[in-house]
Amino acid sequence: MEDFLAGSDDEYLTRIVIDVSSRTFRLYSNEGDVREIECDGHTDFLNILEFIREFEEIGLLDSDIIAYSEPTVSV
Repeated sequence: MEDFLAGSDDEYLTRIVIDVSSRTFRLYSNEGDVREIECDGHTDFLNILEFIREFEEIGLLDSDIIAYSEPTVSV
């Protein structure tokens, strides 16, 4: 698949970082762009997370590009 994408001029995702603590998703593209999705509530966060997992399950997202940030812990 990399060979196919290497010749493409289209922008595509290279990394998705899921931050459960802040309920955000950071999307990184092959062109260096970074977009952040900040969810208003836990329902929105869970809906987007389910969407990402479904795309991963059916093969539209490679699991190697999905990462979780370290949880924020306060003492």
